[in-house]
Amino acid sequence: MKEPFDVATIINKLSIEDMESLIDTFSDRIFITRRTGANESTMDELDKDVPCCINGTFLQINASGMFDKSTEPESEGKDDDRNKI
Repeated sequence: MKEPFDVATIINKLSIEDMESLIDTFSDRIFITRRTGANESTMDELDKDVPCCINGTFLQINASGMFDKSTEPESEGKDDDRNKI
C-alpha cells in the first residue's frame, strides 16, 4: 500500500520554474472550465505550443480557445465602447 503524501509540502518546495515544467509535462491532461452563460460552461485545452509561461512571479496559463468568438458569453463585449472602431 502506498504511503500518503502531503501535496502542500511538495508544492511549497517547487520553484516557479519547476511548476512551469510540471504543467508543461501534464498539459495534455489539464482542461480549464469557463462560464459561457448563466447555466452554461465550456472546457478549453491548454495551448499546445505554450501551455504556460512565467509572467513576473506568477504562472500564466494559456488556453487554446479563450478568445474564440463562437464561445464568448453573450453579455460580454456587446455594448462595450472599447470594441467599437
